[in-house]
Amino acid sequence: MKAIPPDFARITRNASKTFYFASLLYPKAVRNDIHILYAFLRTSDDMVDAPQVDMARYEKMKAQTKQALAGVDVNDSIVQAFGKLVKRRNLDGGLIWDYFASQDIDLANKSYATYAKLSRFIYGVAEVVGLYMTQIMELHPDSYAYARKLGEAMQLVNIARDIDEDTKAGKCYIPQDELAMCNLTEPLTKQYALTHRYEFTKLMHIQLDRAQRILRESRAGLKYFPKQYLLPIMLSMDLYESVIKQISHNPLIIFERKVRPSLFKILFTVLSVWFSRLTYSSTKFS
Repeated sequence: MKAIPPDFARITRNASKTFYFASLLYPKAVRNDIHILYAFLRTSDDMVDAPQVDMARYEKMKAQTKQALAGVDVNDSIVQAFGKLVKRRNLDGGLIWDYFASQDIDLANKSYATYAKLSRFIYGVAEVVGLYMTQIMELHPDSYAYARKLGEAMQLVNIARDIDEDTKAGKCYIPQDELAMCNLTEPLTKQYALTHRYEFTKLMHIQLDRAQRILRESRAGLKYFPKQYLLPIMLSMDLYESVIKQISHNPLIIFERKVRPSLFKILFTVLSVWFSRLTYSSTKFS
């Protein structure tokens, strides 16, 4: 019996509804390739984030990735699809090893002393994704620096949003020196945050202000996007800004629920971005 190919769109939707809804606005060919990329990265990420990491399975995925990139057929349909994507789109296959290097860093570390050390992890798991996205869309290389900034900003928002989840998993992605600066220590539990409300709020604003600044810097890269790609990328930016605003208004909300835009917020933002895109594109691309 012929194997049923994986539903890359479903994998994306289940993993990140915000990213999924934004991806629907890309042209079909690009959208499908983005889903392949995301499914590949999510599969690896889920392995590393598992309560009990199956190192043999993880190392097998890396070995099969090397084979797929060399043009050898492998029996993992997601890895195989990624290998073909790299060849078909002429992507930089070397970047995936930067991604895996950051996954290895994540496996070896439960915390990070400084932001500089955390940045080494963020580069592979987030900035590399931005670089692959620009290559799939065939953007000018001058856009790469801004794509990296966008990936970094999104990862910082995810880190702030997922503190409770990461704490329960025994990890902390908030730099230790910034914890100390706010007179805080691990673990960042809900009860600890409640009894150190002022310090915790200060810490969260440091994280979110950094994410906001980098996200705004990334907007300068919009000038490199053709008209057909402006809507989804601007939507992604605006939705992440909405998450920053939600958490900034009430940092303790991260202990109550997964902070993400509501469906109404997504639809409203789509309309807002659509009109702003018309103005933006008329001045930048006419």
